Amino acid sequence: MTEPADMLTSNRDEKEQPHPPPDMPAYKVEYYYDANGKKRKKIKKLRKKEKELTDEQLEEIKSAFDLFDKDGSGNIDIHELRDAMKALGVYLTKEKVKAVMKAMDTDGSGTVEFEEFKQLMKEKIKARNSEEELKRSFRIYDEDDTGKISFEDLRRVANELHTNLSDDDIRGMIFEADRDRDGEVSCDEFLRIMRKAGLI
Repeated sequence: MTEPADMLTSNRDEKEQPHPPPDMPAYKVEYYYDANGKKRKKIKKLRKKEKELTDEQLEEIKSAFDLFDKDGSGNIDIHELRDAMKALGVYLTKEKVKAVMKAMDTDGSGTVEFEEFKQLMKEKIKARNSEEELKRSFRIYDEDDTGKISFEDLRRVANELHTNLSDDDIRGMIFEADRDRDGEVSCDEFLRIMRKAGLI
């Protein structure tokens, strides 16, 4: 019994990234042929994305906090919070920083403690890491290095990320994100779609 054309894979076409750093997910790239005989690419994650930050990232968060906690009280105010976030590469508007401060300052002291700051920055850094991972995914799907991917490519990305997006959802997102109306998606447009889908 022969397998359908879209199930055929070639071992010689499979490749695995060589020993990525621990905070970067490993991928296995498989090639297969669809029902029309067109060669396609499928990406599989080999290791779950790291849930926690590295020791180096945690130390960076502590150093940024300590730098702006000038009196050593273990607290920083709203201005110091914004500066500490900038030091870690997280840029928010004054309004967003105020909203963050209001949400974190449950006792109304006008300051944030280190543990609260650490939790906030962990989330921001993990979101930034997710964006980098999506950029890598985009580059993998942009096989001909045009800086664009098609609807079919985007559908495969959505399926491999286990989203519940229908074809109509994806088309709608492409229509909304595709500013130059060429029917393909640039990296910036792709990230906009992934943000809308709640993936970053």
